[in-house]
Amino acid sequence: MAEDRQRAEVFDALAHPTRIRILKALEVETLTFSDLKKRMTIESSGHLQHHLSKLHDLVKTDKHGSYCLSEQGKDALFTVQIVENTGSFGGERKKHHTHYAHAPFSPMYRISGRCWITLKIMKGLFELTHSHSQREIEHRRF
Repeated sequence: MAEDRQRAEVFDALAHPTRIRILKALEVETLTFSDLKKRMTIESSGHLQHHLSKLHDLVKTDKHGSYCLSEQGKDALFTVQIVENTGSFGGERKKHHTHYAHAPFSPMYRISGRCWITLKIMKGLFELTHSHSQREIEHRRF
């Protein structure tokens, strides 16, 4: 049950474009709260705080109080980039002139294939995240 909740939280964290932009900005450099607010062009501190709270496992603060990506955040951003590179979201699509809905190269099959690949990548990310969490738990015991 805890694994399912953790997976749902990662999906929730990646479900908003602003949070993905935050991860991308933090991949480049660590940012203070005010710098992050300016970079994201968010006027309300409360809105930024809301997004950062959703990213709690993916973002951390360094010893100076600046925000940076956690290891899980790096993995999540890597997955987002793979999904973006497949062209399955907002990419330009070629028109197919087939009249057969079940043709092997119909749009329905292309989308299904992309979804399958995306799900496999996400499953791998969650397995990696889970094993990383388990190692941290084992490390804390000793």
